[in-house]
Amino acid sequence: KSPRLRDPRSHEEPLRKCVREELSSATGSKNFHEITDRFAAILITEALNITNGNRSQAAKLLGLSRPTLLAKIEKYGIKLQTAAKTD
Repeated sequence: KSPRLRDPRSHEEPLRKCVREELSSATGSKNFHEITDRFAAILITEALNITNGNRSQAAKLLGLSRPTLLAKIEKYGIKLQTAAKTD
């Protein structure tokens, strides 16, 4: 059985705190896309960690197609561990 994401509302407050800190430290040089890209890269990296590098399982966990996940891995420059499964 593949891993499932928890109800995102259970983690809203820590996420809100992180967003507030990010926005309050922004000096106008960061924009919505930069911040969301950074968050997406972290989300993908953690999904890959949870699935031991299995890209098919990570894509399923995130609700993405495998080709979309691979494109995002390339876009964000996410390095896969050499010991990770190559599925």
